[in-house]
Amino acid sequence: MKKKKIVLVSALLPVSVREEKKSQYSVKVSPGGLITTLSQSVENSKVIWLGWYGYPKYSKKIEEMVIKAGKEKGFNLLPIALSFEEFENFFNNFSNGVIWPLFHTFSQYCRFEEEYWNYYVKVNEKFASKIISFLKENPDYVVWVHDYHFLILPEFVKAKIPDAKMYFFLHIPFPSFENFLKLPWRKKIIDGLLGYDFIGFHTKVDKNNFIQCVNHFYDLKVNEKSYVSNIKISNKTIKVSALPISIDFEKYNQLAYDKEVLEITEVLKDRYKDKYLILSIDRIDYTKGLVEKLEGIKRFIEKYPEYRERFVMLVSTAPNIKKLPEYTQLEQLFHHKIAEINGTYGTEEWRPILFINKRLDFKELIAYYRVSDICFINSIKDGLNIVCKEYASSNVDLTGSIMLSEFAGASTEIGKYVYLVNPYDKENIADTIKYIFEEDKKIKSKKISNLRNHISQFNIHWWSDSFFRLAEGKKPDKYPELLDLYPVHEQ
Repeated sequence: MKKKKIVLVSALLPVSVREEKKSQYSVKVSPGGLITTLSQSVENSKVIWLGWYGYPKYSKKIEEMVIKAGKEKGFNLLPIALSFEEFENFFNNFSNGVIWPLFHTFSQYCRFEEEYWNYYVKVNEKFASKIISFLKENPDYVVWVHDYHFLILPEFVKAKIPDAKMYFFLHIPFPSFENFLKLPWRKKIIDGLLGYDFIGFHTKVDKNNFIQCVNHFYDLKVNEKSYVSNIKISNKTIKVSALPISIDFEKYNQLAYDKEVLEITEVLKDRYKDKYLILSIDRIDYTKGLVEKLEGIKRFIEKYPEYRERFVMLVSTAPNIKKLPEYTQLEQLFHHKIAEINGTYGTEEWRPILFINKRLDFKELIAYYRVSDICFINSIKDGLNIVCKEYASSNVDLTGSIMLSEFAGASTEIGKYVYLVNPYDKENIADTIKYIFEEDKKIKSKKISNLRNHISQFNIHWWSDSFFRLAEGKKPDKYPELLDLYPVHEQ
């Protein structure tokens, strides 16, 4: 079978540069979830990966180190250099200071400054220039662009190469038109997105929000056909679809039996043998419902005192790369809340919350996925959230359960296999924890088993293959049942 030729575009490359000493640099593989997922999605394709290497300086030496490190890990990298001002304004101030909060319903954090928008345009033009140069020598490549950093990229590429094939996947939610209309540059962003030939979203909610926003600016016709909505505006047709991203099920399933993982698993089983273990794997971000999660745990302790000293919640938070004041404030509040709960309800022998202020080692994470009773995901808003899929794929003993926010995109795909909660409702959270602890083991086992079967079918390779099938006007081999709206736990 002929391999697809892809220019994969993401803001960050799968490797990053660090300056150890003056003019002495090291390159390491980036640990981010999106990077890992994208790496798995293109394993069987011929790929050139374009992105920034995470350090705001350029030299020929740095570029060569990045390319070499990429090749050692199996990547063909096309690095792009950004200055500190470009990094600060493109990444922090616009992408993470405007698009991220607005698309996640936190418009109070948006900084609508024209200077930030100008840098967003400038960096999109910079990426476009690299793409244009590459396509002129390699016209048979498709450009596959990822995420909210590149909402206007096609305009600049197609100005020079009108017939360039450009596909896009948005990994965060797309907002309702009431939220989207707050953007001063709203029409420019809609016009930018309409330059793509195919657009993928995690959920039907996001897809429908996008169509509604386009309809606000243009007289359009929508033709629904085989999992794709064809949007026709004048003489142009753009295909859009809902395709929830996934993971490499077999990788996680097999890792659960890794020798080192099994050793860690036995240690953890012994450590928590007389307690229920709730697992919280997050990063410091206001979209994750962290403080609300702690309020729910606090209410559980108060409402059901019979479970005091009979459970612990292990909280592991990865560091956040968004250098913005609201994240610093959230981190301080989060740490304070943990200390308050442990100080109020803990004893000499028991702390309700065990806090690890770092990302868990990968094999240790898999072991925790194996042994924990509940994986608790409390997102206020999430594009999808793949932690629930990692957890189920690693929970080979079928002893775990997932508490999932109704507002995580994954709820529209796997809601019937999990226990849904309203992240704002601490009574609901407390009651659901008790319900899971007391639920029949066979019922819980059946839920997680069915979810594992689902993820096995609709894995990362299905996602990648289906994306390109739909982009090229073909039907996917199979397609999951997706809800049109977020489900609610009362159903």
